[in-house]
Amino acid sequence: MDLEPKSILRPRVKVPKDQIKEACRPWKKAIVVKLLRKKLSMRFLRVRLLKLWQPLGEMEMIDLESDYFLIRFYVLSDLCFVFEGGP
Repeated sequence: MDLEPKSILRPRVKVPKDQIKEACRPWKKAIVVKLLRKKLSMRFLRVRLLKLWQPLGEMEMIDLESDYFLIRFYVLSDLCFVFEGGP
């Protein structure tokens, strides 16, 4: 931990770039989805998205609250499909 003379109350933690890169790696194939109209349960939304997107690999969902969901794909082509041609 680094303490600068002018900001003793705000310690600065230096994290090596390789550690940051490693921490971000699992989320490289993830997107955040926001529901705009109806409130849907995560279970219902998951079934609906699996039917729409038909991913080749696993699709993990995490409820972030306030109608936001984190969706993580394990196959890059699934993520590309959603960005390029999926609903």
